[in-house]
Amino acid sequence: MTFVDFINNDKVLSEELDKLVRNLFEGGAFGHLSHPHENLDLTFSEIKKMINDIFSGKMETYEKIDGQQISISWKNGKLVGARNKSHLKNRGETAFTVDQSPSFFNTSGNVPTNIVKSFHDAMMDLQSALSKIPSDKLENIFQEGSRFMNTEIVSQETQNVVPYFKNYLVFHGLIEYDINGNPIGNIDGVAQQLVNLLKTIGVSNQTKFEIIGPNKIVLKNFTEMSGEKRHILEELKKIQGHLSDSATIGDYKDGKWSEFIKSSASSLHYSLSSDLLSMLLGRWSRHNKGANSTIKILPKISDPQFKAWFSLFDKSESDKKDKEIIHPIELFFLHFGSEVLYHASGFLTASPDKSIAQFSEKIRKDSEEIIRSRNVDDLKKLKYEMERFEAVGGHAKLVGTEGVVFSMNGQLYKLTGVFAPLNRLLGIIKFKK
Repeated sequence: MTFVDFINNDKVLSEELDKLVRNLFEGGAFGHLSHPHENLDLTFSEIKKMINDIFSGKMETYEKIDGQQISISWKNGKLVGARNKSHLKNRGETAFTVDQSPSFFNTSGNVPTNIVKSFHDAMMDLQSALSKIPSDKLENIFQEGSRFMNTEIVSQETQNVVPYFKNYLVFHGLIEYDINGNPIGNIDGVAQQLVNLLKTIGVSNQTKFEIIGPNKIVLKNFTEMSGEKRHILEELKKIQGHLSDSATIGDYKDGKWSEFIKSSASSLHYSLSSDLLSMLLGRWSRHNKGANSTIKILPKISDPQFKAWFSLFDKSESDKKDKEIIHPIELFFLHFGSEVLYHASGFLTASPDKSIAQFSEKIRKDSEEIIRSRNVDDLKKLKYEMERFEAVGGHAKLVGTEGVVFSMNGQLYKLTGVFAPLNRLLGIIKFKK
């Protein structure tokens, strides 16, 4: 695994941990943490409720932290850490100890020394703090490796994108795993309770890090901001068009894809069967390629010309077309998020204004470097991300956070506003180094 792979995996807690560590804030539901537009079953009625609940200040939201993830437990009187599914199996049987952490990361690829040191320092502070808690309480919390605390390392030495100007270890939630390392439940309230206990005995501030719980964000009561709410709802109405409130994002996509497929078939003078159209929608709109494989689709196409068009389009253009179709909804949620974050407070960064200034300077420097490089692909990416960045608010809507996380109908969602295009823009340079 290369360093780029390590960092890419780390942004989603690694592919395995993205599936396993479901609880990103206290009391959250199990489920993939997604942008709202990624849930194809989300109805327009639910989107409107989401808007109304957030604009009224009713929605409980927590900050999405831009750090490095580690899951920790207490086993055989020691702190143990997990970074992949194998570490979680058999009650943390192969989870690494504090002393083993440097060797684990050194064998995980070309990981820079500061990253290795940051994880080791974090584990040392965590062991020092937790060792002050009576063993029976630790056993009750962690069940000898059956439960792991989803923890995020925020270090000034290993800053990702958001600068926090302090070092934190953030407890997000305690998750219980079965013998195979699969999550079977989250233990509500324990993250903050454990932090409160550490504070009570005076060990939450350690040598390198301060240990804290999920960071709850204060959203302004938007009742007096009727103009912003009305604008957001009008924007949604344009996207929704003739679709009913019970229609889903998937229905919206199906409609756009159906128009495109029928138009393409018509231009080739080919009459589509409803069965074939359904399979193409399943493959391209719903991403259900297993049930709608090319092996199953090709025999359904009788015309050689349309068959050739399908094969070429499927390989080289279908993903691009799908991004084009979902783009208006994706942009809508980014705009919605930028308005919410702009009027929120309580972010973890010690200096929001300084964070924004660093963002702006980094955008300027990276954009200039990309322009000087004359790399055509990078210039296209820069243009696309800058257009998205400006479309959802640009520099005027920059805030010192990655975003907020909230739960609705048992599903975790994130709103990231301008951070999403900003992060991708900065990644053009970052992942080339």
